[in-house]
Amino acid sequence: MKNNRRILMLFAAFLLSAVSFTACINPFVLAEAEPTSEPFSDGFELCGVYYPIDAEKIDLSAASEISAKDLDVLRQIAPYAKNLKEVNLGDENSSPFSWDTISRLQEALPGRHFTYRFSLYGEPMTLDTEYIDLRKIKVEDDGAAVVAALPCMKSCKVLDMDQSGVDNEHMAMIRDAFPDIKVIWRVRFTNMDYSCRTDVKTILCSLCGIGLTDEAGCKPLTYFTELVNLDAGHNNNMRTLSFLRYMPNLEVFITYNNYLRDVDDLVYSKKLKYLELYGSSMHNINAIGELYELTDLQLGYCYNLNDISPIVPADRVPKLRRLWLTPGQIPQEQIAEFKRNHPHCIVNDTDNSVGYYWRFIDPIYAYNTPENRTPEYQRIVDIFHYGTENNLNYSFSTSDPYYTTPHGEPVTGERVSWFYGSDSRY
Repeated sequence: MKNNRRILMLFAAFLLSAVSFTACINPFVLAEAEPTSEPFSDGFELCGVYYPIDAEKIDLSAASEISAKDLDVLRQIAPYAKNLKEVNLGDENSSPFSWDTISRLQEALPGRHFTYRFSLYGEPMTLDTEYIDLRKIKVEDDGAAVVAALPCMKSCKVLDMDQSGVDNEHMAMIRDAFPDIKVIWRVRFTNMDYSCRTDVKTILCSLCGIGLTDEAGCKPLTYFTELVNLDAGHNNNMRTLSFLRYMPNLEVFITYNNYLRDVDDLVYSKKLKYLELYGSSMHNINAIGELYELTDLQLGYCYNLNDISPIVPADRVPKLRRLWLTPGQIPQEQIAEFKRNHPHCIVNDTDNSVGYYWRFIDPIYAYNTPENRTPEYQRIVDIFHYGTENNLNYSFSTSDPYYTTPHGEPVTGERVSWFYGSDSRY
């Protein structure tokens, strides 16, 4: 019995020593075998051409087509081809790849530089083109060709289609489809041949009877999404401010002598600093109470307005420094409370004239000279170039340096001016 136990113990010790010896000789006996090399270490084949896995460039300029199998190969080698930097696709003559194919290639090899030469409406381009200049190029497909190419043009920053013939609706669709690209075109509006590029910062379209009236008449203004300064005064039949929904950067807005009964859309222009609603027909100014950057507010000749409570609290229009009101329309209690809450704001409710200290230092003679202008009004004159040779800057085609005739000739002749003498309307 004692001998049997000893035999079993010796046998067990033998087995343990055998396993330990085997593990010392071959450590992979107790561990899973590791791969001896990386995938594609021997290279890969693409479109019938062999490439080493450490290749820096792939040349597909001679490929007649890219098959689904080729795309699968590219997807598989992408993580391992660490040295691969460039993929040459040639040009549209030697290798006329579809934009869908080029897009699939870019997706299969993210982060690599693709080269390809092609043309858009006869203009030479590459995938690296940053500024697509199609000004005065006749485009007859509503921009379909450029829409197809843009997803593959990763470096593009600006698309300029000034006077290309594509209508506003299609251009707006292109702009909305590519929010990271600055899309520019020319918009014509009103019945006076106003003509502006959509990237302008300032528009002066102040003239009676030019057609800025209802939603349809004001629709062209909605395309100027970068606008900062707008003088649309003397548009006597204006009934809507809906275009302000598309002007988030607007800082100066002038409109007066109109039929505006609703100014609620002012709330969309949160950056407004200078606002003239002289002679407007609104009954409430609720939206103005939301304009926290406002410094100058002109509400003269607003005979339907008899309540300024939305701007009375101290936390409303906190930066306001000038407030002009229609005499006898606003309760004196409201005015007194406003003054208490806004001690740094000048309030005028004794004279309707826009000239009475609003524009001029000496209101009796109201000489419209730089010496007699208030600093606030001088700034507005400088912005819109009232009464200078640059008058109506970027508003009429003949004063726009980016404008040529539809046939491509530069505009000649004198600049357009509708003033009846220098600054006579003021």
